Amino acid sequence: QLNQIVPIRGVTYSPVPVGQDQNLGIDWDAHIGDIDMLHGMGVNTIRTYSTPSISFLNALAENHMQVIIGIPYNDDTGTGSDIKSGSYKGYIESIKDHPAVRMVVFGNEYNYHSEWFGNDLNNWYNALAQAARETNRIAPNLKVATVQGEVPSADIVTRFIENGESLIDVWGINTYRYGDITSVYAEWQTLLQDSQIPDDLQMFIAETGTDAFNGTTDQEDQVTQTRVNNRIWQDMVELADPNIFLGVTFMEFNDEWWKSGRPSTHDTTAVALSVPNDNQGHEEWWGFVDVNRNPRDVYRTFQQLWTGEQFDVEYVDAGGHKLSIEQLIVRKAELTAQIAQYESALAAVEVKEGDEDRYLTEED
Repeated sequence: QLNQIVPIRGVTYSPVPVGQDQNLGIDWDAHIGDIDMLHGMGVNTIRTYSTPSISFLNALAENHMQVIIGIPYNDDTGTGSDIKSGSYKGYIESIKDHPAVRMVVFGNEYNYHSEWFGNDLNNWYNALAQAARETNRIAPNLKVATVQGEVPSADIVTRFIENGESLIDVWGINTYRYGDITSVYAEWQTLLQDSQIPDDLQMFIAETGTDAFNGTTDQEDQVTQTRVNNRIWQDMVELADPNIFLGVTFMEFNDEWWKSGRPSTHDTTAVALSVPNDNQGHEEWWGFVDVNRNPRDVYRTFQQLWTGEQFDVEYVDAGGHKLSIEQLIVRKAELTAQIAQYESALAAVEVKEGDEDRYLTEED
């Protein structure tokens, strides 16, 4: 039932081991064991930044999980497929019918990195459009996505509209707005009002959340990490639309020690970011589990929310009544059905006034 409300429910996934730099690539088969923990948390979808092995995909399928496969423009590790070399075509051919593949996503917030494309983002958008066309040719039933840093403008979205249809089936959005996704949803709804953009163009939150280190107190802060991510999830359940607003992949499953400083140490170096408490994103502290796979509080909380085994975390409605996630989902479904019935009845009601018939309007 939860899958029907929020089709995409998961985390980003980049299992770089301690002491290793991501430039060495990922040995996917060595991390198949992570799937048990992901499945145990109730994850139904992970998002990667490079191309997993077939063995890894098989293990996901065996656990009834799917993946949004990241394909970069340039895989400088030399171990994965990418757009620049054209190797993505063969990879897509090999995975196009795999049950674990939910979609492929080209790039990751490249709109922040024009320097990678000769200081001209048109070079990236042209490459993206061509990769989308090729993917549609090779695998017509495979959804094509890209990930943008924050909500794209109408000008960006419409450049991928050809013959009234979008080359990009789904837009992923990386967003950090102090735990607020409601404004992202509102901006997407506004975008869909553009007459050139299909009104059923889909999106999902590709990265969001906050890290587990507080730069103000200079110590680990699992409470804030859990609180912020839980708030985002509550909003997601309220806003999710299985036809348009597909869900979320939180940042991220495991800590990555390679991101700042030495890969063998857990550094607290941060970048400016719109996250609660300290306005800093500590690059090596985002995991729902630490680098040794010890669960943080946020893992245990989402395990309760997503598996339905326990419901210690409760929601409170406007009347102050506590609701479990199951009750919240049922309540939303009931209200949606009631609204549909009301609208149907309103359209059909006929009121007799003397010898003339008059249909009720919304104002009536």
